[in-house]
Amino acid sequence: MLKVILLLLSYLYGSIPFGFIFVKKKKGIDIRKVGSGNIGATNVLRIAGLSTAIISGIFDLSKGLLPVLIGRYIFHFDIYTIFFMGFSGVIGHDFSIFLGFKGGKGVAATFGVVIGLIPTVAFIEVLIFISVLALTKFVSLSSIISFLFAPFVLLIFKNYDLACLSIFLSLLGIYRHKDNINRLRYGIESKFGEKETLKETMIFNPSKENLEKIKKILENGGIGIIPTDTIYGLCANCLDKNLIKKIYKIKKRDFNKPLVLFVKNKSEIEKYAYVDDLAIKIIDRYMPGEITIVLKKKEGCPEVSLKKFDTIAFRIPNNKFVIDILNLIDFPLATTSANISKEETPQNLEGLKDIFYGIVDFIVDGGELGKTPSTVVQVIDGKVDILREGKIKKEDIFKTIS
Repeated sequence: MLKVILLLLSYLYGSIPFGFIFVKKKKGIDIRKVGSGNIGATNVLRIAGLSTAIISGIFDLSKGLLPVLIGRYIFHFDIYTIFFMGFSGVIGHDFSIFLGFKGGKGVAATFGVVIGLIPTVAFIEVLIFISVLALTKFVSLSSIISFLFAPFVLLIFKNYDLACLSIFLSLLGIYRHKDNINRLRYGIESKFGEKETLKETMIFNPSKENLEKIKKILENGGIGIIPTDTIYGLCANCLDKNLIKKIYKIKKRDFNKPLVLFVKNKSEIEKYAYVDDLAIKIIDRYMPGEITIVLKKKEGCPEVSLKKFDTIAFRIPNNKFVIDILNLIDFPLATTSANISKEETPQNLEGLKDIFYGIVDFIVDGGELGKTPSTVVQVIDGKVDILREGKIKKEDIFKTIS
């Protein structure tokens, strides 16, 4: 029973989100919504500076170290119990009960476990980490390589039990870096030392005198938030690949989901995609409006995703101010809902400012908007599929094309 209680206490201590607490206290912001979104020391460094990051890192390291030291020197448990006490601290950090079973990557906590078990191995792991970091400047890649090497370093020391046990730590650590692995693949992973630079976000009302200002910001590579006929959307020049990457990074968007192209009229859809008779019926009936149409793209169509797709999604929003913007600029807008992936889209200016102020270049205050996104319909080779039902219902669409 004592061992079970200590395992639970180790988990609870590991669950304390020190990075989240320190950044909230110092900056008044939710660290999960800025930078990489991680609560660990690397993201704390980007947001709150070196001193806060060091303190956060030490506390995170203690999540693995303290349970191991307590199990080893106070209760004199066997190596398996000691290991799993430390492992419980790492699990607590990665899946914190105080953050809805979400958390960090567990790098510092894992390092704490290794220090408590075999300090020499911890020293070698630090050398591996520093070497990879010096070569690549990627903390995530350095951590992943260190996780991979940990069991092999333990084998060199002929500690076969711990080498086998460390596989649990390595697999968990690499799994927790799955998003980093994708960001590394697509070139949007942050490098060590890159501090989150907060912008002065401009707030506009949707008036005629602000159109030229918004045009200049978009033409100069800015990212903004605009109201639509459904929800608020992030937007940028679709022809700039770096801006596409930034939107994915800001939103923490799934790499398997492309952005949407906002265009001003049907002619632009026909310019970039193959439009058959069924698609024409849907476009003529529902656009401008609360519908997104996915079509097979033509050569020369803008790439609004990090992965390659042979289809592209279009919207002509039924919002005069957005159409006025599109008529002023020489490019369509790459867009997506203005939220952090898997979280609700804010419905008003205050909600948008809580998440995006200092991150985007401008926000257009369109008042209180709804929560329901557009209906997404795909029309490929004469086949119509409803990918997402929104305000426009499936039966209405099929009635239109029948």
